Amino acid sequence: DMDFRVEAASSKTNALFVQGSSGNVGIGTNSPSTPLFIESSANDILGANLVLNNPATGDADYGSSIDFKAGVLTNGATSREIARITSYKVNRNDGSVFRIQNQPSGFGGLQTVLSFAADKAATFTGTLTVQPSSGDANAYIKAAGSATLTLNTTGTSDHVKINFGDSGDDNAGIIQYNNTGDEMVVTSAGDIKLSCGGTHSVYSLGAGGTTNTAFGKDAGNALNG
Repeated sequence: DMDFRVEAASSKTNALFVQGSSGNVGIGTNSPSTPLFIESSANDILGANLVLNNPATGDADYGSSIDFKAGVLTNGATSREIARITSYKVNRNDGSVFRIQNQPSGFGGLQTVLSFAADKAATFTGTLTVQPSSGDANAYIKAAGSATLTLNTTGTSDHVKINFGDSGDDNAGIIQYNNTGDEMVVTSAGDIKLSCGGTHSVYSLGAGGTTNTAFGKDAGNALNG
């Protein structure tokens, strides 16, 4: 098997290299370990930069995409898109959208799982898991102005909730809003306490509701501390 090499005048000895033994193609390297291997040594954050350009003009939404395909369905005999990464511009000057899609179970068609809109708003569809290999897992929201976390449903008879737990109990504590009845429910496997200043209980509800202690003006009890 013979290798094929194209050299460039600007000291690029491997502008294009085809490895005869494997058929792998290298750009900037003579040892491509994958079907296409691009290498560029540069003190630049772009580094080995791959450009997909759609030079069409006009006001329509258009851009470029990368498709991932594999054999699926019965015995993997059918080649189908299993994922797609797309970036496209909106109208003429309304920014761009970056979108990641994948195939759900049953391969009924690509569905968007993550999308970044022109206003930098991100939309995630599905279940998001933050699980580092060790240490704490943190979700941080920071804004120059107000920061808001919103949990919402598209229906009028569903609920939204936050579960708290550990490896022994996934739902040891729950904060839940029920759309039906417009009620807020707080559930705990142990005591429920509300505090101010981080040291004093404003309200304490014992497990099973057996010991309830309320403080404050409406309860008629003084909060001592």
